[in-house]
Amino acid sequence: MTAYLHNEKELLRQIANDDEQAFSCLFHFYKNKIFTVAYKLTESSAMSEEAVQDIFMKLWLKRKELPEVLHFRAWFYTVARNYLYSVLKRNAMVVCREFSGVDADLVLVNDTEERVIFRETEAMVKQALRTLPPQQNRVYRLIKEMGYRKEEAAAYLKLSPETVKIHLAKAMKNIRAYCLARLDSSPVLLIALFLLK
Repeated sequence: MTAYLHNEKELLRQIANDDEQAFSCLFHFYKNKIFTVAYKLTESSAMSEEAVQDIFMKLWLKRKELPEVLHFRAWFYTVARNYLYSVLKRNAMVVCREFSGVDADLVLVNDTEERVIFRETEAMVKQALRTLPPQQNRVYRLIKEMGYRKEEAAAYLKLSPETVKIHLAKAMKNIRAYCLARLDSSPVLLIALFLLK
């Protein structure tokens, strides 16, 4: 593992140059980690296996960008997390439409509306971030956007893990309060908000 980490930059450069063997090395190093995260969220082996395939396909398609990534692990986990949450959001929308009596088949066709909803929700979260106290903002971005663990964020910010935990909890509470005050009564928007963590 240590040898791999020392060579990660070189490995990413090779992958960017279409080296399939280097990509295979990266795949075997991360696939179980991604599967575990996916399974915790979906509780489905089939969905988790599909997620691993789709996430690594996304990685391969973005391979030209890899040499410029400073913190690959955090970046890659963010890509994986965003993919998994998009799946969960899509599933939540289907359930929501079914409960509201709308034909579920329409959901599969009308993903333009879905994209608009999620774009608006994410834009609202970004606006909410600007209202946070600086320390809450930094903690949220490190953990939720850059993929740092709480301990890593604490070390980076020179704070105790407990302080980081408190700042994150307050940040999440403030973001939800900001967004809920500005959302209409649409259950789809509410589901999207609460899945956007």
